[in-house]
Amino acid sequence: MAIDPGKVMNRVWLSDGQGLVTDPVSMPVSRAGIEGLERTVHGHAAGRGRVVIAIEATGSLHQAWAAELERLHPGSVRLFAPSETKAARTQLGSGRFKTDDRDCAALTYLARQGAGRAQAEESAVDELRAIVRHRRGLIADRTKAQQRLHDHLNALVPGLSAPASHGRALPIESPTGQGRPGLRGRVRGTATLDPLLDHSCTGPADNAHRAVLA
Repeated sequence: MAIDPGKVMNRVWLSDGQGLVTDPVSMPVSRAGIEGLERTVHGHAAGRGRVVIAIEATGSLHQAWAAELERLHPGSVRLFAPSETKAARTQLGSGRFKTDDRDCAALTYLARQGAGRAQAEESAVDELRAIVRHRRGLIADRTKAQQRLHDHLNALVPGLSAPASHGRALPIESPTGQGRPGLRGRVRGTATLDPLLDHSCTGPADNAHRAVLA
């Protein structure tokens, strides 16, 4: 089975070693399309052995069908990059003319050669990409929180978190998560905060520094 994904309709070819077993069809990308595809497979592929499903990995258009077909037919889904499909079209003599049917013919050609990546392998890559996106989001949230805290400190006590010339962009923490060495304050009495910018401070071990951060 060769599937060329689209935004609204997916083009489907079903073939065996002798050629097409049914006319090419276009099926909606919704659940109804999957159900119609399953009926077609069971009606024409019964007794022919395990089905091999070749899908062109086009952005995110293929993901829903690939995941569902992998669930229905474990180990049967093979993914192909658009560049692979184009190369196969070139070998078949239609590299300059792209149509859904030519792409399906190219996918069929590639699948019969045993090429492509298993959907299970792609799932692991997608999980890693999701982790990376989540990490980037956490870093962005942390940066925003740092800048807000920096603004609040400067608004309450100008010069406490950074010299005025540095503006908003000065980070208040180092990459190791420790407090900025230049940030130092001393508490006198019970309610008086006397900020002092001291670049000779060696690190967060300074008691007054910890008091300011607290």
